[in-house]
Amino acid sequence: MNTAVKGFESWDTAPGLKKVADTWDRQVAVLMGRLAPEESALRGASGLFVIGNMNDAAQYGYHGFGGLITQFPITGNPPQRLIDAATYEWSKDVVP
Repeated sequence: MNTAVKGFESWDTAPGLKKVADTWDRQVAVLMGRLAPEESALRGASGLFVIGNMNDAAQYGYHGFGGLITQFPITGNPPQRLIDAATYEWSKDVVP
């Protein structure tokens, strides 16, 4: 926009162009100021989703490996419980 203002220096429209450019710059600065907290809030929400996904993986992850162990008659249940306990302890460290 400054190039246009300089290009029309000798014209009567130059002051008008300068005023428009200054107004535009102020409006953009105000808008960016308003959007900054929104950006911060969205980034925070994104982090919560990541933590939630990690918590879900910790709480329900044993169904994958632990479910296979449970298939062994009689001997499969104790290792399943150990996996449950380990994933629970891990989830307490992951979730704030």
